[in-house]
Amino acid sequence: MRRHLIVVRPLHEHDCCACQLVGIHKGHDLYFCPPSRVEENGSYIARRSSDGPDYVSQPAHIVAQFSDGILGEARRRHLALQEMLMAFHDRMMPPGWD
Repeated sequence: MRRHLIVVRPLHEHDCCACQLVGIHKGHDLYFCPPSRVEENGSYIARRSSDGPDYVSQPAHIVAQFSDGILGEARRRHLALQEMLMAFHDRMMPPGWD
C-alpha cells in the first residue's frame, strides 16, 4: 500500500516548541508533546483556537486507555506517522546503518 505524506500548517498558534503537529481534525490542531521532566509518557493536545487556554490535553498513557474523542484521534494520527517514518527509515537506510 502506498501512502503519501501531506505537510500541513496549524490553524491556531501554539506556544510550545516541543510539541509535534500530527494533524488537523474538525478544526482542532492535534499535537503530541514528547516525554519530558513534567510528563514522562508525553501527552496529546487538541487546540481549537489561538487563545492560550483553549485546548484539551491528557497524558499519553491515559489516552491509550480511553481512545475515543479528539485526543484519541491525535493518538491514532501520531502512531500512524511513527509507522510511516519507521517504514521510510527501513527503506532508506542500508543494512547495518543503525
